[in-house]
Amino acid sequence: MLHQTKAVRIFFASDIHGSDVCFRKFLNAASFYQCSVIIMGGDLTGKMLVPIIESEPGQYVADVAGVKHTATTGDIDILVKLIGNAGYYPLVVSKEQMQDLRSNPTLLNKTFDRLIKEKLYSWMELARTKLSELEYSA
Repeated sequence: MLHQTKAVRIFFASDIHGSDVCFRKFLNAASFYQCSVIIMGGDLTGKMLVPIIESEPGQYVADVAGVKHTATTGDIDILVKLIGNAGYYPLVVSKEQMQDLRSNPTLLNKTFDRLIKEKLYSWMELARTKLSELEYSA
């Protein structure tokens, strides 16, 4: 009796450096390329926290890769998404909170670690949801 085996299709990626858009593309590769295995090989996290500072009530400013961006309370989500897609960690803060972060390296490091963990947890939840929708036949 002959046994037929189905080839296993593997998708490998690395170096997304915290980019939300790259992670979503990685997850979409499973369906697009009909993969039974996807592997993220490393350099998963980003390298920078980007403060979105409330300059005055309802007005925010952030420096993203040397470009000044402004937002209002109503469109701050757009700025947060821009920063996350670029692989950075957005953090909405007041001027006073920003000063605390600048003057307290321990607080800054703890905040950065917290934001990394929050993003990774949200990515794992997104992966669980998105990948559980797929059906594989071996």
